[in-house]
Amino acid sequence: MNTELRYSKELVQLRRSKVLELMAQSIPQSAIAEQLGVSTSTVSLDVQYLRETARTNIQNHIEEKIPMQYYECETGLK
Repeated sequence: MNTELRYSKELVQLRRSKVLELMAQSIPQSAIAEQLGVSTSTVSLDVQYLRETARTNIQNHIEEKIPMQYYECETGLK
């Protein structure tokens, strides 16, 4: 990957997706950085962003979706 992947919003999202994919394969951050042609600090920031996004999504699900699912089960509404 070239240096443009560090700048464009679309390319940053693409890079973060690739970081997530490689992390799921248990590849170390240093190897991910080397493979993507970016610094380890960039990968570290991407990992931090991905974790925070996941945390926020889980929190939103807990606060918004789960209570509604229980309500629908209790009332029989779908």
